[in-house]
Parts: sequence; structure tokens; C-alpha cells
Amino acid sequence: MLITLFILIFGLVNTQNEVNQLDPMICSLSMVECGEEVEYQTAIASYYTVASSSSLTASGEVFRDNGYTVAHKTLKFNTRLEICHNGCVEVIVSDRGPYIEGRDFDLSKIVKDSIGCGDICKIKYKIL
Repeated sequence: MLITLFILIFGLVNTQNEVNQLDPMICSLSMVECGEEVEYQTAIASYYTVASSSSLTASGEVFRDNGYTVAHKTLKFNTRLEICHNGCVEVIVSDRGPYIEGRDFDLSKIVKDSIGCGDICKIKYKIL
């Protein structure tokens, strides 16, 4: 990222395409658009809900079973993802979890139902 900043500040590269052609590593480090399709990763997802309709997520939002949201241990809040199983949906990370070993995502009910997942399933996901 420092290299990209140096190049852009000193005008050595005029366009983003030239930056991408200069060094593919710059592209991946700075998370710039590289023109390549982002590959899906696989994960284990489970369904979660809360006892009260006024429960807050770790991000401070009210949890809703009908919200296209997921919980993840480390992804930043508001990260947009595409999650797929037997169908795909776009979701936002709004909570932390799951806290059961071997599971990577907790899905709201509408996400679980939209992708055809049972209480636990293997998913593909990518960051948008």
C-alpha cells in the first residue's frame, strides 16, 4: 500500500490499470479493483436467533431474523458478502460469532432460508 501511495503521489503511474499492470502484489495489498473475479471461500455456517426481538448485535444494531445479516468472528462490521449454498444472497456482517468450534458464520433466519441451508451447512462466500 505504501508503494501504491508513493507511485500515485509522485505521478509515476497515471491510471489504475497501469498500477495493476505494474505489480499484481500492489493490487492485492491495497484492495484495489484488479479486474479479476474474487474467488469464493468455503465455510461452515449455522442458523442463530435470539430470545428477544430487542436484542442488540455486537455492532449495536437490533438483531432481526428477517435481516440479511450474519455474524463472523473477525470480519469488520458492515462488510458486504455474497453467501451461497442452494442459492446466493448478499449480506452484511453485523455481529460476532459463532462461538461453537468448527463454525465460521451464524446466519439470520431469512439468510438461512434464502440459500436453502438447514441449521448447519457448508457455504461458499466472497467479500464484495
